[in-house]
Order: sequence, then C-alpha cells, then structure tokens
Amino acid sequence: MPIRFSNYAGNKQDFTGTFNFITSNLNKKVYVEPFFGSGAVFFNLEKDFDLYVINDINPHVMNSIRSFRDGNYETYISLRSRVYEMFGDTKADKGAYVKFRDWFNTEYFGGKKDLLTEGFYFHFLMNSCINSLVRIGPNGFNQSYGNRTRVVGRTEFLEIQARLKKKVTILSTDYSAILDQYDSEETLIFLDPPYAQRNEVGYKSTYGIADLEQFLKKVKLLKGSVIYTDIACEQHNQLTGWIREDTKMLDNISPNRKAQDGNQEVFFRNFEGRKRGVVALF
Repeated sequence: MPIRFSNYAGNKQDFTGTFNFITSNLNKKVYVEPFFGSGAVFFNLEKDFDLYVINDINPHVMNSIRSFRDGNYETYISLRSRVYEMFGDTKADKGAYVKFRDWFNTEYFGGKKDLLTEGFYFHFLMNSCINSLVRIGPNGFNQSYGNRTRVVGRTEFLEIQARLKKKVTILSTDYSAILDQYDSEETLIFLDPPYAQRNEVGYKSTYGIADLEQFLKKVKLLKGSVIYTDIACEQHNQLTGWIREDTKMLDNISPNRKAQDGNQEVFFRNFEGRKRGVVALF
C-alpha cells in the first residue's frame, strides 16, 4: 500500500509510480528533496540510496517528520485520543478544530514544550485544515477549518518510521543551500517547488515569477540527475535539451472557485531514464 503522510491537496502521490519507473535504471548514491512538503515521493521510493537528504523551508513540517522518526505509535495515537477528548471531533465540528488550533498555538507552538509532542499535534492540525495547506502566522498555525482528518494507522506509522530511520538527513533551510551542498554526479534530485504560475484564491505564496527565474538559472547548472515538476509556463523555454512530459490538468483546489485552472502540470528531467511512451525535448 502507498504511504501517505499528509492529505495535502497538491501532493505527488499519483506521481510516485512514474518517478520510480523513470529512475529505476539509475545508479545514484544520494537522494535529495529540497521541497519536501508532504514527502509523497520520498516515502514511496522503490530504490535504496546510501544517503537521503530531505528539506523544507517550514521548520514545523520537518519537526513533525522528526516526531515520526523519534516517537512511537502508542504516543501518537494517545495524543490523538487526547485531542478528541478535550475538543471533540475536529473533522465534523469547526468549533472543535478552532479550539484545538488555538490551544496548540498557546501551549505548544514554537517549542514551548517538548518538540516531539508538538510535532504530532502539528500533524493532526496539518491533516485537519483546509486542503491540508499549512499556513503559519506570527501567532502560530492559522489555517482555516477543513472538514477533513487523517490518522495514520500502526502499520503505516511503522513504515514511515522505518524509512526515516535509514540514513536520512532532515533539514529546514533554503533550497539553494541544499543544492549547493549536495549536488553531484552521484545525486538524484527531486524538485517540486511552489507553483509560481498558479492563480489561487485564498492561497498566498511569496514564491513568484522572479523566484522561478532565479530557480531555473540554478537548476540548469546542476550536475546531478534531476526530476522537476511544475506548471507549464514560458519561463521553461530556458531548459534547453531537457525532456518534458505532461502529467495532468490541475483542478482549482480553492473552495471559492469551481472552474478548473486550465493549468497543465508537467515534469522535466535532464537524463534519459527508463523510457515510458512518447516524450518531447523542450
């Protein structure tokens, strides 16, 4: 069964099969993922590596990852039961969700108490908020109620933990620093940055076209084998010689809009890999 750490609406769960197929004939020693997010690709890798480097600019997401590595299922499920006992059903009851969120920010957010417990509570919030789109403000976790939940079962918890107990380096810094340190011919790099082109209502990002331009300048110079996912845009014209494949048209995940974005999701790679159907040089 696929491993799913988060219900995040933009996760790459449906891309993991393609990723594993294309990279199956590579012989790399290091796997690097600078934009970790929900970690769908990492948690479902079929190949083994000598070293895994996972990073996200959001330190609270990566602290939650460490909680799954260092904690145990009994603690995790006990804390989930405590949330229900204290606040009620955070999926069905908006008021329960808001009370839990506010209590978390007051009691735990920002390392007020032990980080392991904070990480598990953060995981519950992350999978209860709207579209599991994490949003952090000056006072803590401030994303809206989502009418959703996800509680990891024992078997999946142990699978997540087993993956994280391999030789995994967990970081929270700028993607550029990760690429500077770990890029080499021995590295497989998966890049899933924010979508600069996507026009979402209710989802604000500081990552814009200027950031994308800077990102692409760096990506073109990488020595490692790279798979990069994004929404198709004219800025990608500079990836001369890279292989492009279309994946799917993206639905708008904002509850305030019903129409599709009409955005074509694509992925690029700078290596041939195992062939799968018709591809095009971009």
